[in-house]
Amino acid sequence: MFDLEIADVAADDGPETTVAPGIGSSRPKLDDLKVGLPIAIAFLPMRLFLAAGWLRAAAEKVPDPAWWNGEVVTQFVADQRAESLSFFKPVLVDLILPNAVAVSAIVVVSQIFVGLALLVGRRLSWALRAGMVMNVAFVLSGLVNPSVFYLVMEIGLLYAVASGWLGHKPPEQQRSPMLVAAGWVIVGLVLAQWIQTIEPAGVIDDPAIVLAFLCLILAVGSVLRSAIARDLIARLDSGVTSRVIHSWLFCRSVDRPAKQGRQEAR
Repeated sequence: MFDLEIADVAADDGPETTVAPGIGSSRPKLDDLKVGLPIAIAFLPMRLFLAAGWLRAAAEKVPDPAWWNGEVVTQFVADQRAESLSFFKPVLVDLILPNAVAVSAIVVVSQIFVGLALLVGRRLSWALRAGMVMNVAFVLSGLVNPSVFYLVMEIGLLYAVASGWLGHKPPEQQRSPMLVAAGWVIVGLVLAQWIQTIEPAGVIDDPAIVLAFLCLILAVGSVLRSAIARDLIARLDSGVTSRVIHSWLFCRSVDRPAKQGRQEAR
């Protein structure tokens, strides 16, 4: 889903750009891991917050008999049927409700798996995707908060895994980032027809606009990852627009290199 890759780049009119050793490799050496230590530390609070959230949710359900006999799920469907998006109602009524006991067990097992995987740092890609499926289901059911915030963090961590900053970088995919971006735009436009409000006070509780906005974020991320990796970073001094975008992404000023310095680099 998020297997968007950043290609190794080298500047044509400057010193060769090298990729930090060990970052993204399947089994990097211990010394090489020091290169990516600041990135891993930066993502650690997000990992631990998500892990605690999922494990807390599971711990709340495990001792509750009403959860295991399906009563809680049945009541959930009754409460959220009117709040859910229209195309998701058949999923609630025809799939989840008749299998309330099985769904209850699957949810608990999934929450424990996601929480433990994030905590110990293993199977991150699988865990994050499983977490996203549950969070999207909650949002489609009308429960936007706190699932939307979980989704944002899970998307960020999935990008980190896809880039090789965390976990094991997935195999290279022969997918065009622009096609992936177009796909997310189409999904967002489809969801837009169920938007109920654009009032600032109400959008946070509107499942359709929240998911459509997340699709827009994913589309923009796909475009920027491709353009920056293959052109912007490699040719940072090629124009004002490139420097402005780079400065916005990295939250720091970027100066145009001196012409003499570029000539010496050549």
